[in-house]
Amino acid sequence: MKLSLCLLIAICGIMFLFSDGTLPAGYGTEADPYLIADIDNLLYLSTNDYLWAVDTYFLQTADIDANDTENWNDGAGFSPIGDGLNNEDARRFKGTYNGNDYSISNLYLSRPTQSLVGFFGSTENANIMSINLIDTDVTGFNLVGRLVGKNHFSTISNSYSSGSVIGTFCVGGLVGANYFSSTVSNSHSTGSVTGTDFVGGFVGYNGYFDESSTIYNSYSIGIVTGSGISVGGFLGVNDYSSVFNSFWDTQTSCWSTSAGGTGKTTVEMQSAATYTSLATLGLYFPWDFVNNPFDDIDNEDYWSIDSVINNGYPYLTAIPVVEVEEEGDFKPSANLIQLSNYPN
Repeated sequence: MKLSLCLLIAICGIMFLFSDGTLPAGYGTEADPYLIADIDNLLYLSTNDYLWAVDTYFLQTADIDANDTENWNDGAGFSPIGDGLNNEDARRFKGTYNGNDYSISNLYLSRPTQSLVGFFGSTENANIMSINLIDTDVTGFNLVGRLVGKNHFSTISNSYSSGSVIGTFCVGGLVGANYFSSTVSNSHSTGSVTGTDFVGGFVGYNGYFDESSTIYNSYSIGIVTGSGISVGGFLGVNDYSSVFNSFWDTQTSCWSTSAGGTGKTTVEMQSAATYTSLATLGLYFPWDFVNNPFDDIDNEDYWSIDSVINNGYPYLTAIPVVEVEEEGDFKPSANLIQLSNYPN
């Protein structure tokens, strides 16, 4: 009897861990963020909406293989972080997530009847940076993107995604809909994008009525398939918003048109001059590359390009490394290093 009771307790403990994950170390403050170190930490974040609150900070500290998400939730996979279904503002992700230039690979979401689908389903006043999603498999209904389904009043920077994304309305390689004064910068996406209306290789829908949004210094190269209205190589719809200094590959996307951005051939997309020479059509100011090619004079060095890395397309360089010291204490590294984040 005692043995059976102990076994039952052990099984219940394992089931609880699987369903809710593991609370990340840290306190969620800017000085002591929650540390996302493994798939169990991501599971906990996705299933505990109290962590989605304003002024909550997350720092990824390792590459994470999310291959097992294919087996979660009876085959529906990963549950998006932040949903905001039925316009529930409180359930949007409102924190700061720093991917710290690490990767999340093989993330799986199969939710064909659900809207607001992506690693983040819905955001509001969020700050998302340096997240690298590799070989992501995302299926949703409306407002679907690999990184974010619907972006509200939020910023995304220095991030990329690859894999496939499938939806119906407002579908994008990185973001489904970039709404309400949101900004996406220094980011890129590859892989296939499939939808019906408002479909883009990078973002499906940008802006919303009089609330303009911005996309700049970004590109996409994935194949885009759309059977309805407003489909483009980089952007499906641009609604009173700004898209500049951004490009898409007209050959790999199979689209010569887009609601925003400038189309280039594959050879042009693989040339540093496209992004740094002011002679380039569609370039208003140079991107910030390592070694300052052509007209680039900035020295943050967000981008680099090499014929043998990332198939010759530009790739993001590492952000300043955050060192983990003792018992959750953090500080910026005194000796910053620069590494390629493609692949990590």
